[in-house]
Amino acid sequence: MRRTLRILCPLLAPLGLASQAAAAEIVEVTPLTDQVLMVHLDDGYVKIHALGKPLADDEAVVTPLDASAAFKSSSWTLQSADDSDFASALSPTDVGRKSKGTEWSAKCGTWDASYGCINDFPDMAREHWVYLFLPKPMKLGKKYTLKSGLLATNGDSWDVTFDPNQHRSQAVHVNQIAYSTTAPQKFGYVYQWLGDRGGLELADYAGKQCRIVEEKTSKLVFTSKLTFRKDKKNVETFGQGTKDGNFAGADIYECDFSAFNTPGNYLLAVEGIGHSYPFYLHDDALRQPFYYAMKGIFLNRSGIAYDAKVSDGFARPAPHNPKLTPGFAGQLKYTSTRYEDVTSGDADEKDKPLWEAGLKGGIDTWGWYQDAGDWDAYPGHVRIPSMLLFLYEGFSSHFTDGELNIPESGNGIPDLLDEAAWLPRFYRRTRLAIQAAGWGTGGIAGARVFGDLWGGDNWKDAAGNEVSQASYTDTHRQWLVSGEDPWQTYRYAALAAQLAFNLDKLGKADPEGVDWKAEAISAWDWASKNTKPGDNAPTNKSSSPLGLERLYAAAALYRATGTASYHDTFKSEIATVEWSGGKPLAALAGKDRNLDANSRFVAFAYLSLAKSLNPDPTLVSAFTDAITNAAKFELQGVAERGARWGGNMYMPMVVGQGTTPLIENSVIGANLLKNQGSDLWKNSLAGFYTTADYFLGNNPLNTSWITRMGENPPKGIFRMDSFYNKEFPTPGFIPYGPWATSMGTFYPLGPWAGNWVLDKTQERTYPRITSVDKVLTNDWPGHEQWFELRTAPLTAENTIHQNNCPTAVLYGALTSETFSDWRQLETGPVPGGGGAGSGGAGSGANHGNGADANGAGANGAGANGAGSDASDSDASDSGCGCRIASSSRTTGAASLGLLLAAAALLRRRMRQ
Repeated sequence: MRRTLRILCPLLAPLGLASQAAAAEIVEVTPLTDQVLMVHLDDGYVKIHALGKPLADDEAVVTPLDASAAFKSSSWTLQSADDSDFASALSPTDVGRKSKGTEWSAKCGTWDASYGCINDFPDMAREHWVYLFLPKPMKLGKKYTLKSGLLATNGDSWDVTFDPNQHRSQAVHVNQIAYSTTAPQKFGYVYQWLGDRGGLELADYAGKQCRIVEEKTSKLVFTSKLTFRKDKKNVETFGQGTKDGNFAGADIYECDFSAFNTPGNYLLAVEGIGHSYPFYLHDDALRQPFYYAMKGIFLNRSGIAYDAKVSDGFARPAPHNPKLTPGFAGQLKYTSTRYEDVTSGDADEKDKPLWEAGLKGGIDTWGWYQDAGDWDAYPGHVRIPSMLLFLYEGFSSHFTDGELNIPESGNGIPDLLDEAAWLPRFYRRTRLAIQAAGWGTGGIAGARVFGDLWGGDNWKDAAGNEVSQASYTDTHRQWLVSGEDPWQTYRYAALAAQLAFNLDKLGKADPEGVDWKAEAISAWDWASKNTKPGDNAPTNKSSSPLGLERLYAAAALYRATGTASYHDTFKSEIATVEWSGGKPLAALAGKDRNLDANSRFVAFAYLSLAKSLNPDPTLVSAFTDAITNAAKFELQGVAERGARWGGNMYMPMVVGQGTTPLIENSVIGANLLKNQGSDLWKNSLAGFYTTADYFLGNNPLNTSWITRMGENPPKGIFRMDSFYNKEFPTPGFIPYGPWATSMGTFYPLGPWAGNWVLDKTQERTYPRITSVDKVLTNDWPGHEQWFELRTAPLTAENTIHQNNCPTAVLYGALTSETFSDWRQLETGPVPGGGGAGSGGAGSGANHGNGADANGAGANGAGANGAGSDASDSDASDSGCGCRIASSSRTTGAASLGLLLAAAALLRRRMRQ
């Protein structure tokens, strides 16, 4: 039997339908270089339980690869009728391999308290990449036949033509969406980690020709030379999670095409190697990534239904709305207990009596942002409207009404500004609701909205089985809205003032008739009168400093109203409020002046003041220093990392470090400093673009780190609602991504654990990632450590304030002032298509996702679980998604919620 493959055979139907194959198959045979053939194999798929069914219904349908046979040179032969060097069939001189699980079951078998789940049944499907080192190089234009014997069930003979203009090599890395014609620097890179054979040796290819060719015609339009960039031991992080501090595990070579700026659709082809994923070149190149980053924010709105039009196919009923969600009436209740007065920023059982002590009654409100893979709200979500507003203010000419395809589109207000108003509208709606009930006094409530202490995100059916539910079927437990407090009220005052300022500048009234300036003034007055003694040192250590929230509000109100008293308050109080670093700003000098998650809004708001408002020169200078230092810190990696991407080099490999461009402070700050005569924006612009390039494909996995965007997006995500939607995965999701194995507990293990790849009972990865007596052995480069582990919140979940919002800031700032419809430019699948396309060489085919709405989708590991243990109560970030379950212990196999609790996974947020 002979099957001809040039590039990867599609692994998925356009809608993610289940594969018909149920055995080890070869899905791709392609040259990596002229001397190395890559063979990609897939063991099978996981059939996932349906909505409302037990998680134990998951089933892995696999026929494992005979790895020992695949590892033998004699198992493979290559022959050619037109290359005399291969006239006789030759076996490779060496064989390398890497393997990893890419589809996962949530089923847990025998429970061992000291170890975790011990499964005597298949619980994952793996993919394998086998590297055949040839005795002689293949020749340009020649045809070859690879024989694979009995290794695969779908064939034993595979035709390959070596032509770098015609075959894709996974060693060639580009921004697979688009490069901007305005980018000062544009690079593609050549590198690859070959598992047990280490990094691909490329020294013999130095000086070879790099070619930009038209995608459809292969016409040559630009050339440069392949040059060395960084070696495999180049230190790219001072944190944990990757061998030698390097994320690629291979020497990196580069192709520089910065001088090429002709718009069009192209491939980067490298002599002797192969070509890249397709990309387009355009002056509005980042419009599509901006759209998807914002779509992910929009799709985390709670309380409203989405139709297929506004959700790019991800239709969903309204969740957690007492008036719209069947069965939820009366389940959402108000408590006067303030978030800052409990001990835990998450959901701790010892806080339950305090939460219930303030219980008042049912409240009809809705419209928060869902935190993560599950559905609650946190104070940290105020970062979203804040950063979106600063993005809009700095680049208002880049954004227009209708571009994001949201319900508000067409109201005459730019969509970005409409999205920024979503959360303030929830806060106002909630204030009015509690006042109407006689429980409120004018402050802002709802810093925290949650149900975790009154039931889990999964529930037990009549037979005692733990079964799944979606947000719109989560009606089996009580939910609480936290009480009005000055922190949230000052935040609201700042947001309302910013909205008022921007609407005034547009000359537009609020579409819903809200007087945001009056809202801001009223909120300021309430917070000033309702601050309690001790509020500057709240019980809940995850709370932000109250003084910084007040300063942010004061600067925003001064700008919106011109009332000098707000400025006087700002200048007076900043002398004593602790800045980042624990001291007042005036007590800091030089490099000690910096920004953190809270102080940045104070600096941004003050530097936004017009010169006519007479900002204090000393404060302007101090804020300029802080932003400059922050940018230097965030962009250090651009020069030091092989693929030129920014982000804190001390940040461990967690919560988006490998998937999210965490340089938003530099983007907003550098733009603001233009008014101060600074060249920071100009000097940083190349780094902004190359950072975008890394997260759009220049990374080791050739992944565009936003679901359903490009040919090789992530697929195995933990978002519970999307598990039960035929369009799985939901668009616009940016997962936490590669997770430092050393950052989590080793045991107990299970499908919910980011460390599930450590399992000792079967080979989950090759080279093996193991832990013996808690001594970790892990040779995988950090950014190869993505396993599509959709059942594990630590790696496959996200939060929109930690992942989508920073991404939207960078990509939005790099859009053009002239709007372009990216749908007419893109080379990948149509919106909502996602899938592997013709080249999805990334892992995780997700075969098991049924087309029926109640069909497949991974219910990950129950979002009941794994929260912070007691020591995590002072977590640095208030946003958490998955918490310790409230289930009671049963005999026999533990419930999934209890397994999660027992695991005590590291679930605290790592970023302010």
